[in-house]
Amino acid sequence: MVTIYVLNDLDLWKPNVDVVLVVTAEDIHTGNYTIDDVVLPMPGSRVIYPSNDIANVFHDLAKKDAISLLESVHSVKEFSLTSITGSYRRVFQKPLDFEWELLSYTDGNIPLVETDLEKIAKSKPVKKAREEDLANGNDKNNLFDCTKQSEILENDMKTETDDNEVEDEQEDVLPRVESQEPQMALKLSFTLPASCYATMAIRELLKTSTSRWTAADVDELE
Repeated sequence: MVTIYVLNDLDLWKPNVDVVLVVTAEDIHTGNYTIDDVVLPMPGSRVIYPSNDIANVFHDLAKKDAISLLESVHSVKEFSLTSITGSYRRVFQKPLDFEWELLSYTDGNIPLVETDLEKIAKSKPVKKAREEDLANGNDKNNLFDCTKQSEILENDMKTETDDNEVEDEQEDVLPRVESQEPQMALKLSFTLPASCYATMAIRELLKTSTSRWTAADVDELE
């Protein structure tokens, strides 16, 4: 048997602890459930543990830390398993809004995509003008002073131009690095629900072990 849950209609990402089904072979033959529906419980007092051999894995891991998943009562509420309701996590989670793109580059030191900080910096002039209008009480109908915005943008562009001129002068002094061979990068964009991590998705894509020991070995090499 496997345990699956039905998503709460009110929240796509939040499993409903009370709506959990134990699927039998007959249910699977109906075609109503797929591997994408299979979940595993997170320890708590309101979850249903698997009724097959997988349950032994949960209990054995807990016993190594002297914890009973069924009778873990503690005088301190935060340490008592009975005060934790628990939840469920999908075994397999398909990413949503998935997009990919191949990018060609020659210098690995040059970013291929904008960071969140760069995006915020681009919107700074408009936000700055709005803050000044709010401070002066000039926020009628959410309209900004176009002249003021233009002045701010011109000043920012002038500063950026000055910085570029300094960089050009430095490049003239420093020896230029010969162009490298063209490289290809894969840009991925997708949405994941809570408790799902892009790093794990990339490891699975690259067929890399997801164990914590493998991650520690990689950190040591770096």
